[in-house]
Amino acid sequence: MRTCGLQIASEIALTGRRLSAQEAKSYGLVNRISKSQETLLAEAVELAQQIVAISPDAIFVTRQGLREAWETASVERAVQVTAERWGEKLMTSENTKIGLTAFAAKTQPKWVPSKL
Repeated sequence: MRTCGLQIASEIALTGRRLSAQEAKSYGLVNRISKSQETLLAEAVELAQQIVAISPDAIFVTRQGLREAWETASVERAVQVTAERWGEKLMTSENTKIGLTAFAAKTQPKWVPSKL
């Protein structure tokens, strides 16, 4: 209901009607639609590869911040709480050092599992 609003959520819930992929996307209930069933797996793998290219620590903290924003319904409060809980740990983590070193050397970082 937070995503599409009371009116749309009510219509869907009270009528039980099924939405097309395009309609679900237009309401913000899905963020993308695969080009075809045949390309679905390749598209999912491509998205996963984009995610794993990022520091595991950054992924963890980002997910925590998103969850906090969802639960508090306040982006400002979520940023504050996330920074208080994870900011120092994130900035002093091994993966931050790895990322900065790789950036300076213009190489791809070799991330290690998150220890946050």
